[in-house]
Amino acid sequence: MLRLVDYGFAGSEGSELLILSLEDVGFTIDPHIVEFGGYLERLLRTGEWDIAILPVNPPVPLPSAMVGYFSGGGVINTASTDNQTFNEESAMANVTAGEESCMHWSNAMRALLENFDFKPLFSQARTYFGQGVEFTLFNNYTGTWDPITTRIVGG
Repeated sequence: MLRLVDYGFAGSEGSELLILSLEDVGFTIDPHIVEFGGYLERLLRTGEWDIAILPVNPPVPLPSAMVGYFSGGGVINTASTDNQTFNEESAMANVTAGEESCMHWSNAMRALLENFDFKPLFSQARTYFGQGVEFTLFNNYTGTWDPITTRIVGG
């Protein structure tokens, strides 16, 4: 039996997809969809989980922003991932530039996927509406609205 913990970050659809997919291949899932405090309690304190839906918030502006989630003994590496290939390749990516750095980042990310350390489920969509106004996004990676750019364009 695998204990899945989620606080609703993926919504019921993300958790449901994961549960059904694992059950389809023979696993029994004990789901715990809890409020945020209960999620943190299980994830960081009691360790009562086998699978967690963890927001990494991609896309990230630089691959180096993901290193803390997948290496080292810090708090954000909640799964205690220790993928030697990822560690080596991400370290090399940080000390090289250009195409060589990109090759090392690709190798590092591939190592996470191949070792099942990380499986992306979805990316949050952000939708903004503005009747009679124009605006731009502050950051194309996060989709954050920049209120300073808002302009009235209609009568």
